[in-house]
Amino acid sequence: MNVKLYGYVLLSFALLFTAVVPIAYVLGNGINPITLMLLVSLVGTSVSFMVAYSRRTLKHVKTYFTTGKGILTLLSFGLLAYAGISLIFSYVTHFVSADLLAVVYRSWPLILILMAPKLLREHVTKYDIAGVVIGFSALAATLLGGTAISIPIRYLPFVLLLLVAAVLDAFVSGISKRYNYELTSSIFAYNLVALIVFSLLSIFTGSLNLSGVSGATVIGVLILGIVQNVLLTFLFVAAFRSVKTSIAGNVFIASPFFTMLFSWVFLGTRIEPYYLLIAFGVAFGVLVQSLQPRRSNYIPVTNDILIYDVTSAFVNSKSEIISDAIKWENRALAFVVNRIKLKEATGAGLHVPETPLLFTEENPDKEIREEELNFIKDIIHPKDDETIVIGIGKPLEIEQKFTEISNKLSDQENSVGQFV
Repeated sequence: MNVKLYGYVLLSFALLFTAVVPIAYVLGNGINPITLMLLVSLVGTSVSFMVAYSRRTLKHVKTYFTTGKGILTLLSFGLLAYAGISLIFSYVTHFVSADLLAVVYRSWPLILILMAPKLLREHVTKYDIAGVVIGFSALAATLLGGTAISIPIRYLPFVLLLLVAAVLDAFVSGISKRYNYELTSSIFAYNLVALIVFSLLSIFTGSLNLSGVSGATVIGVLILGIVQNVLLTFLFVAAFRSVKTSIAGNVFIASPFFTMLFSWVFLGTRIEPYYLLIAFGVAFGVLVQSLQPRRSNYIPVTNDILIYDVTSAFVNSKSEIISDAIKWENRALAFVVNRIKLKEATGAGLHVPETPLLFTEENPDKEIREEELNFIKDIIHPKDDETIVIGIGKPLEIEQKFTEISNKLSDQENSVGQFV
């Protein structure tokens, strides 16, 4: 399947599942939040184990407990997302609606933009800043008391908790895009960590009590354990890696509107004016971000060459060589040069089958598929007289290779200029 189409299909399913999750928390709020999350993590661990076992990926699990980057990933998702964010949701939905949870929490794409330079080495533009200001201005307007669009004062502490969850999700989402790893084994590891955390919390707080379990609780537990803790994580991370950050943000920002619709249909929840103001404000903010001109999305360390991060093109690669080359913090980077000048400077073309892998779109490595190259072209849009140079491996080494090529082309131009 085409890489871009694959990413959009994943996004579509992830959008629907994301919209349902807040409602599932409401269904399960008849019992203690810690007990709810213990049951959810138990279901999630069981299902994710079966998936990883069937995919023969359990061998990767030890990596998350024995390597530095693996532990960072495990702590980010297992503790911050599967335990921390889930516990906040479980607690907050005892007091506020699924709609308010959805509209406040969906501010995380705006927060991720602010983290992008340090966490993802991506540029932040005036469009990005404008989007953040617009989105949070709408939220701030609802916090002013005494107006028709004001959030009731009794809800404010829970809004703050949801903003904390949004910050955590922005960080975790950034980690998921920065580091590449096998998904099914990692999902089992995250659920296992959450199960351990909630088991210990249940013991130490004496909160394990199943007396309030009802049919609605069981449905909520199954949705959260299977959809949220297994399917949604896979869909979200796979989609987030396969498409541009701004596109993913635009799609997921529509989630609160679907949540409002589902909540109104299935729970009879009234749609409050401040729900709509926050949702439209955040959505408009992300829309403004998407209007910025196409430009390099990567912040280089060693030079000022316009470099693009095109790792997304290879996250579903069938090649073990390519998968290993982009593992963890390794990246696929690209920049454009004049086609004729490159051939004059390097001979027939450029193809270095080493680490990092180095090649052009016209002379690709044998492990590269045509749909992956098309995805890269769609990101960069080279001119007719340009070709794309692609490097896969450690970012700093790729930058150094790009610098060597750029310097060689500059030296060639200078030498020609001397005889003109």
